[in-house]
Amino acid sequence: MLVRKRPPSSLVSGTNIFSLVVHTAMVIGFQVATLFYVESQPWYVSVESVATGHKLEAFSVLTTVIFYNTCFQYLTLVFVLSRSYPYRKPFWTNIPFTVCLILLTSLTVLLVFYPPAFLQQILKVVMFQSVTVRLVILGLAAIHFLLAVLFENFLIESGIIAATFKKTRWKKKKATNHEIINNELDSDLGWPPIGQVTYAQDIAILS
Repeated sequence: MLVRKRPPSSLVSGTNIFSLVVHTAMVIGFQVATLFYVESQPWYVSVESVATGHKLEAFSVLTTVIFYNTCFQYLTLVFVLSRSYPYRKPFWTNIPFTVCLILLTSLTVLLVFYPPAFLQQILKVVMFQSVTVRLVILGLAAIHFLLAVLFENFLIESGIIAATFKKTRWKKKKATNHEIINNELDSDLGWPPIGQVTYAQDIAILS
C-alpha cells in the first residue's frame, strides 16, 4: 500500500548528490580493480610490448573486460535505483522491465563464460581461456551489486543520510512569504481584532 506522504521534490538535495557520488565512486573503483586484476595475470601482454599486428588482440582483452564490467554495472544501477515502496509499486510488477532485466543479466553471464562465436565477432570480445578469470569478473560484479544494494537500502532509503545532512546543515533555510506573514501575525498582540467591526481599508497590508 502506497503512503499518502508526498515524495521528495528536490533532485539536487544532499542525499541525492551523496548517493550519486558514492555510486560513481563504486563504479570507478570496480572498473579499475578489474583492469588491474587482468593486467596482473601472467598471460596478459601489454599493448606497448607487442608487435603492431597483434595490438588489436591486446586491445580486445581490455575492451572485453571493460565491456563485461560496464554491462553488469548498468544492470546493477538500474536495479538499485528502481525504488518502489513507499511511493511506487515493486519493480517486479512491471513485467516488461523485469523480463528485460533477467534476459540481459543472463546474456551477460553467458558472454562471460561461453560467448557464441557470432557474438564474439559482432561485439568484438574475446573468450578468456582461464575459468578463474571469468569467475573473478562475475564475483566482482556480484560484490558491487551487494554493496550498491546495501548502501541504497540501509543508508539512503532508510533516511540515515538525510537525517545526518539535516543535523549538519548550518545555513538557515530562507522563510517563504506566507511564513513571514504568519510570523508577523503571531507577534502582533492586536491580531485578530476581537469585539470590534473592521473594514478592509482599516487593516494595514502586510508585505
